[in-house]
Amino acid sequence: MKLNEIMIIDDDDVSNFITQKCLEKSGTVDKISIYLESPEAINELIQKKRDNIQLPDYILLDINMPYIDGFDFLDLCQSSDILEAIHVIMYTSSLRLEDRKKALTYSAVKGYLEKPLQIAQLKAIVNQL
Repeated sequence: MKLNEIMIIDDDDVSNFITQKCLEKSGTVDKISIYLESPEAINELIQKKRDNIQLPDYILLDINMPYIDGFDFLDLCQSSDILEAIHVIMYTSSLRLEDRKKALTYSAVKGYLEKPLQIAQLKAIVNQL
């Protein structure tokens, strides 16, 4: 299954570069957008929704970020209907079981992946939906 767009929200440039190259090599997605800060990503999602532009199919969301972390991002977006048609995959270096449990309490979160990206794991989550 080929996706239209995956949005990556992660403040780590190196991780973003590796993830982007893996996704490009896998041929699973047409467009990859990268945001280093959650506020920028939220603004982009709001703008696309308002202008009736197609939203990303998936968001790969890091947990530990400055300003607005992954959980705050989910809280802000869940209070509106921005994520109603987007699947979120938590994509993080956090190995904390508490983070995994908390992430899966959000209805928009469809999976939890630990860095570095494993395309097979991403495909398994996408194919389940």
